[in-house]
Amino acid sequence: MPQPRHNTRAFTIVELLVVMSIIVLLLALLLPSARRARYVAKFATCASQQRQIGVGVMIYTNDYMTQYPYRKVAFGSNPRHSKLAFNAKSGGPDDRPMLRRYLDINFMVCPFSPLEGVQSLDDSDHIDIHSSYEMYFGGPIVRGDAETWNMKISDHPLLPDLDTSGGYWQKQRYEHKILLADMDWAYFAIHQQQTSHPDFYTGLLQFEHRDHHLASQVTTHHTMTMWWNPVYERGAIDRNFLYKDGSVQPIYNLDMNDARLVRIPAMNNNWTSAQYHFLPRG
Repeated sequence: MPQPRHNTRAFTIVELLVVMSIIVLLLALLLPSARRARYVAKFATCASQQRQIGVGVMIYTNDYMTQYPYRKVAFGSNPRHSKLAFNAKSGGPDDRPMLRRYLDINFMVCPFSPLEGVQSLDDSDHIDIHSSYEMYFGGPIVRGDAETWNMKISDHPLLPDLDTSGGYWQKQRYEHKILLADMDWAYFAIHQQQTSHPDFYTGLLQFEHRDHHLASQVTTHHTMTMWWNPVYERGAIDRNFLYKDGSVQPIYNLDMNDARLVRIPAMNNNWTSAQYHFLPRG
């Protein structure tokens, strides 16, 4: 008996190209959504880590009669609000032994700026060790200025706002309520910015891990990760802020000179530096 004939037809080149074009179009539509979803997930993880740090700080205050953890690095040489240790290898100030009893030091690494394949912050013996976050508990915002200290939970420290348009002078003071913030550092003298978050809206920043660099033939080691741009001002970023009541509040789409923020010295022993951090006014 004759075999039944199957009515089969191969796709033409044109039909294949149409299908491929549709797939490419769908991917183009879906990829930004997937990228945004990953960004939102990391931003939420960052906020969760800050809350966990806040819980650890509050447990410390219960153990030590409302005192915040005393941060040696905030009073040591070369102080920066994001530092965990300075000269750790040679016995310099190091806040990690105190903090690790109350929180996981790994929470100090923002998911936007991970330490991958390098020595962790907790066990690093590098000279200069930075957190992804600026820490404002247990130390002065400006060293030598008692009104900016935050040593007890009952303290109401004042935040100095610097106006540099006509020289370095104190313009106003605002009550300071922040315990921790995503790092946002600007060095205007050399037009360099460093943040723990990318500028999602404009993409000017690039990611870099830094565990050593060579300057003037002297090698200095430090462990940090950051988004940075050495030439242009960064674009707008989103940041999380941990408040004294334990809440974490985000502020979105922050420009370098955003009116919602106060400019404060990044080096708390140097009022006349061109290095700044930025905190909310209220």
